[in-house]
Amino acid sequence: MSALDTSSTGLQAFLSPRMVQSTALPAMRQQASALEPTLARICPYHLGTT
Repeated sequence: MSALDTSSTGLQAFLSPRMVQSTALPAMRQQASALEPTLARICPYHLGTT
């Protein structure tokens, strides 16, 4: 049996807005901040993380 829960309930919990906010958004912000200054300023707007 796989360690990853592939049931629809497990997937829904994994993709919940709260889970995305706590895991994906910080990583996206960190990557955007490492860009060239002009892009670092506008990238969060396009990603919806401003």
